[in-house]
Amino acid sequence: MNKLSVPILFVLLSIIISCKNSAPEVYIVDPIDGTSYYEGENIDFNCVASDEEGAIPEGNITWVSDKDGQIGSGYSFKSDMLSLNDHIITVTAKDAKNEIATDEIEISVTDNTISLQIDLPENNTFMQGWDIELSCTAISINGEIVPSSNIIWSSNHDGELGTGNSITLSDLSLNEHTISVQATNEQGNTAEKDCTLIIIENK
Repeated sequence: MNKLSVPILFVLLSIIISCKNSAPEVYIVDPIDGTSYYEGENIDFNCVASDEEGAIPEGNITWVSDKDGQIGSGYSFKSDMLSLNDHIITVTAKDAKNEIATDEIEISVTDNTISLQIDLPENNTFMQGWDIELSCTAISINGEIVPSSNIIWSSNHDGELGTGNSITLSDLSLNEHTISVQATNEQGNTAEKDCTLIIIENK
């Protein structure tokens, strides 16, 4: 090997090393692995990503659920559209030379529908002017009682009647009423039940 061979070899190795692309890195910050959410709940998705060659564009970061497919892109987004299921969430970051990095977590989306039952009245025919108590029980599947302020009663003839688990009326019009009660829990899930009340003239 002549005297020039060694310096040239070092130069060539330096060029090769400098041209070699380093893979990016990506880490999921939110959600936390193992977290459980209710169906319809707005979930924050956040990650950090880095690459020695420069910043990774938002469009080169994709989020995928093994159950729902692609659910978003970029460093940060929100979604309330995940299906009821256990999900493996994978984020992928791709740099300018198409090197990729991934990170993944597992989260659960569970049911939180409402069990709604009209308890009163037991009869459906009343004289006009009589006091009529309307009462219901509204409980989410997770055991949380729906707040009274989120329970709304209405009549197809007289409009909104009041709010709460129990209300008392004495001014329903002469008519056959469809009485509806609607309950909404903290996650925005809604349930509705109907009953019929007949108001007759008090002679």
